[in-house]
Amino acid sequence: MDVMTPEVLIGWGFGCTSMDCSDETNNGQARSVAYVTPLSRADIYVDTYNDGVADQVIKNVYDLMSIVLVDEADKDMSGARIWALYRGKPVPIAAAWGQDPKRSPANSDLSALDLGTVVVPFSSFQTKKSQR
Repeated sequence: MDVMTPEVLIGWGFGCTSMDCSDETNNGQARSVAYVTPLSRADIYVDTYNDGVADQVIKNVYDLMSIVLVDEADKDMSGARIWALYRGKPVPIAAAWGQDPKRSPANSDLSALDLGTVVVPFSSFQTKKSQR
């Protein structure tokens, strides 16, 4: 738990070699997904475009339950910010990015690129105010 944080950022989350994941070889589904699990019960928030607005909210995710997060709009999880709260308090999460094999059949999806990796947790910027 010492290395878990309530917030992660997907660095590079593109799931195809052509940088255009809109082709039909995978039935139009996003190949690139993020897997997230909270340490305890939580609501998971996903800011897909890292613009300060949660694009998805998954309510009542139970302890250690694994959920799959997808951006079907542009098929790219790059830059997605994911965080967890329960009743307003931060909840530590573990996350990984990779290719969902169900969304990318090996025999027909030749442009798939699976570079799945653990998403490194980070601490939010912290400050402390004091009077001198």
